[in-house]
Amino acid sequence: MKPSDRSLDIAVIGLGQGGGNLAAEFARRGYRAMALNTARTDLSALSLGKANQPGLSEAQRLYIGIDGYDGAGSDLNYGRQCVTESAERIREAVARHTEGADVVLLTAGLGGGTGSAVSELVRVLEALELPITTLTTLPGDQESGIAKVNAVRAVSELVKIPELGLIFADNARLAQLHGKVTLDEYFERINEIIVEPLDAFNRLNQREGLHPIRTLDGEDLRTLLMSTGVLNYSQGDLPGLTVDGVSEWVNDALQSSGVMPAGFAMSDIAYLGLVVEASGDLLASTPFTFFNEVSERLKSGTSGAGIYMGVYRNDQMPSHSATLRMLASTPTLPKGIQSVVNAAQREGSALREKLNKSVSSLDLGELADLDLLPQRSGSMQPAAHKRRNVRGPAARRAPASNTRNQLESPLNVSSSSAGLRAARPAAQSTPVAASGLPPHSSGGSQPHAAAEPHRPEAQRSAAPAARISGAAELRSAPSSASAPELSRSSSAPDSYRSVVQPRPVPPPAPELDPAHDPTAELGDRSEPETYDRLVDAFLNTESESIRRRIATRLHSSRNSDHPLARFYANRAIERLVDAGAEEALESVMSTIGVQ
Repeated sequence: MKPSDRSLDIAVIGLGQGGGNLAAEFARRGYRAMALNTARTDLSALSLGKANQPGLSEAQRLYIGIDGYDGAGSDLNYGRQCVTESAERIREAVARHTEGADVVLLTAGLGGGTGSAVSELVRVLEALELPITTLTTLPGDQESGIAKVNAVRAVSELVKIPELGLIFADNARLAQLHGKVTLDEYFERINEIIVEPLDAFNRLNQREGLHPIRTLDGEDLRTLLMSTGVLNYSQGDLPGLTVDGVSEWVNDALQSSGVMPAGFAMSDIAYLGLVVEASGDLLASTPFTFFNEVSERLKSGTSGAGIYMGVYRNDQMPSHSATLRMLASTPTLPKGIQSVVNAAQREGSALREKLNKSVSSLDLGELADLDLLPQRSGSMQPAAHKRRNVRGPAARRAPASNTRNQLESPLNVSSSSAGLRAARPAAQSTPVAASGLPPHSSGGSQPHAAAEPHRPEAQRSAAPAARISGAAELRSAPSSASAPELSRSSSAPDSYRSVVQPRPVPPPAPELDPAHDPTAELGDRSEPETYDRLVDAFLNTESESIRRRIATRLHSSRNSDHPLARFYANRAIERLVDAGAEEALESVMSTIGVQ
């Protein structure tokens, strides 16, 4: 049943932390709302409302994480994966929640790994044929380059979806105008500022003490909210009513909104709703021709936009004062969005350059070969450390949750089987050094004789050599001294020099001719779907020729100048290893000259 105090029945679905908080603000105003999140902690925080009032119930909070992880860790790809893998549960819950709604509002904070996957949520809900409009927030100036990169990628995906209304709230602008609000109240206050104008529009015809003279009804509001393109809404006060004053206020609200990104072009506006709320004294002194002139001025300034006007008398307002409310839509992005793109490019590139650098090695000199422990006699060997089996969900999750890998993916360092794996989580109980052996358990420098378990000389000579080929390559778990340092001293035993002597790095494998490459049509190297298909193709074929082509594609992407291509290529190799295709992958890699 439609609420009696509102024109439209709006159902709200919040995605991620920011989206959930906006949904909770709508719920406090009487709207039906629910929240989806990959973080249980964020969902739990929504159980309490403002000033300890009831918040969202357990039925209104849906956990959509994978394997029990608490949050997306700013990983947009993981957020998308969570939405996709929870698609059926999401559709079932949303269908119940939105039944009969006039408008379904999806709220999300762009920048985090979960909220930035809102375009994936829109696609998951397509089958329900819901009247969807999105309300999302852009990251503020103080937020990280990772958040800005996630946000602009999310905006890019949203604008590709046809017939979708888009509302962007600009956190940078909000912080500029309301930065003096105390920290403990800031976020609640900002959510109120974002939600209030929409709520006020929806209650115009039901608000006590407000008398309609010319109504902007529920269907007018629905038309404005469901108009495709980018929406802008604003409200403000004027000391009087003049044609010039109202026209200037509308233009200023589009150019420099208190909530939206700046730079909406007046001439590009397709629909514009304007509501004048004024005192009885002010309306009594305003001629009817004023409204005709305002309407004509707006039609002229917008080059023929659809204009919806409403006039309401509020006897409780001070004499000769007026409040204006505007809701407009345009098929073009405002210029303010480009400033976020510029910041993402600048900060993302700077972060990528830092991640390309490696930690400088220590020049130990004579310490590198200083043996302070007596030689052990006898044939007893210490028990070798066992490599911990980290395959399975945790291993698959680790590369995706690493925010560092969002902007820079490391490359392979070793010819051993460990070299085909991407970086493992730092929290593993038994990390493995570049040589395939565990690092020392104690801190500080250790003699190199202790760098590996005691083995006969022949076995040590046959151990695989670690290859460290530069800052762009993946660094494995730290050991007490780097392999090149061990080979510097001429006094080191021959067996040690044979273990650590770096081998020449083979040249990158050549690209296959796209005309004969069955993987050539798989898409952009920077898109995750490309590598998902490569993995599926490798696992589902017995053809060595096709596997060589896939291996060549992955090797080329790992050596690409594009950070996302390197990231997805390493993640694809990790998935192949975890799926049990390590031996097959090593085999085809060797045939194309890759160790």
